[in-house]
Amino acid sequence: MKPQNTPLGINAVVGFAVAVILLASGVLGVDALMHSGASVPHTISKQEIKDLRYMREEEKLARDVYMFLADRWGLPAFQRIAQAEQRHTDAIAALLDRYHIPDPARDKAPGVFVDAGLSALYAELVAKGSQSLDQALWVGGLIEEVDIHDLDKALANTQLLDISQVYQQIQAGSRNHLRAFVSNLENRGTPYRAQKLSPDRVRVIVTGPMERGPLFF
Repeated sequence: MKPQNTPLGINAVVGFAVAVILLASGVLGVDALMHSGASVPHTISKQEIKDLRYMREEEKLARDVYMFLADRWGLPAFQRIAQAEQRHTDAIAALLDRYHIPDPARDKAPGVFVDAGLSALYAELVAKGSQSLDQALWVGGLIEEVDIHDLDKALANTQLLDISQVYQQIQAGSRNHLRAFVSNLENRGTPYRAQKLSPDRVRVIVTGPMERGPLFF
């Protein structure tokens, strides 16, 4: 499904995209983003709303798990990637606010989610990641593969250019994070294997160069 320009035109989309970049860099907060002059499109589908709410919590899950693992193991990569995940979840929060969609993650403590499946997954991942540093790195790889997979579905479900641009930026960041976790594992003598995506897709990602963009780390 090819994203379409909103009825209010490409200028509104570009204005919002620029504001998202400023949000990611810390120049703007979410409140300022909502008053950046980017007009709100007229329509958004129920599926797009569902996907935005889910991805908001999924990016929060990634941040929460990495914060926990950073404290548990002291590996700088976890802290850096947790900061990137904060930018990811903030960018989706801005979209929720823009479309006047209730935010399921607002004011939620680490490890707390509206989605019961994500609550269970959080508990499973922190338990596994607590076992050893290698297991923590495998958890990181799994989170990023799942994120890429779920963003594939969300991208296929949207025709709105502003949403697709944010998803694409987050997905590129997730590819970088997967590369980082694979590199850390391999430096410790552990070869990586695909956990959610196809082995061929994982191979293409991890052998590719690190990508650059406003929501990356």
